[in-house]
Amino acid sequence: MFDFEVRMRKTMTEFMGPSIERMTHVSKSMAEVAKASESMQQRLADLEDAVYNQGKGDIFQELREQISAAAVQRKVENEELRDRMFNVEKLSENQTFIVEQLSKQFDTAVMAFNLTCLIAGGN
Repeated sequence: MFDFEVRMRKTMTEFMGPSIERMTHVSKSMAEVAKASESMQQRLADLEDAVYNQGKGDIFQELREQISAAAVQRKVENEELRDRMFNVEKLSENQTFIVEQLSKQFDTAVMAFNLTCLIAGGN
């Protein structure tokens, strides 16, 4: 009877051995997955803290505000540039007018000089 029990235990161990090893392996794997999951949850929490900085506000909101401020500044600078271009255009028109007036005065002076020379040469 004792011999029968030993053989039965040996047979059961042979059949159950691989199952027990698999169960041990599965248990270790589950522990590793749980540890990795905890690590990832902590990393996610750290990222959320970095992105949604609880003390300072939403980093995306800060970026939106900076973009908005840059857009306003760009519009102001565009208006200033437009005003400068308008002033340069007006100055150019004024200079053109002055040159035309001087050209007319020069033409009038040349005509007067020629007329004077014609009259003086005719006497």
